[in-house]
Amino acid sequence: MMMARKQDVRIPTYNISVVGLSGTEKEKGQCGIGKSCLCNRFVRPSADEFHLDHTSVLSTSDFGGRVVNNDHFLYWGEVSRS
Repeated sequence: MMMARKQDVRIPTYNISVVGLSGTEKEKGQCGIGKSCLCNRFVRPSADEFHLDHTSVLSTSDFGGRVVNNDHFLYWGEVSRS
């Protein structure tokens, strides 16, 4: 009798791309779109942890540079949940 091999259980991996308007208040207005909030919901241990006001990790000069203008991608991190 041949025993069936136990299959490896794979944890699902999700790649999420968030596209939206970035820039200074002059360009996008006072309200952001919520790109950071959406990314944080996937990366942080507490999915609903949210701070209305948060400082951008990008400087104003970054918005006109290669990082934001489709030459590079911003990496938020990786998370595994069961």
